Amino acid sequence: NMEQERLGLLIINFNGGKDISVDLKDFSMSDIVPRDEYLVTAANLKSKSILINGKHPVIGTDGTDHLHPRKVTDSQRKILLDPQSYGFVQFSRHSAVSQRECGPYR
Repeated sequence: NMEQERLGLLIINFNGGKDISVDLKDFSMSDIVPRDEYLVTAANLKSKSILINGKHPVIGTDGTDHLHPRKVTDSQRKILLDPQSYGFVQFSRHSAVSQRECGPYR
């Protein structure tokens, strides 16, 4: 299944008082687009409510979640994380980093 062959990355900002900026090129990922970003934030660590890319996640009546990724096509764009937040990055199966790490798609 091609969907299962995508490469993902988890980034966590443990800092309680400072935003962080992550440039994926610092990790030798030269061609990192297109990619989908899911940045998860909450009012505090004990919050029962989260936001994904600034929006409340929606769970459908069929039990599936409807998440709306931030689509990134600019390879110069850095990932910005709020204090005590985390983000998931999913590289498109067409990006060079996915091709390199997961192999060519058939």
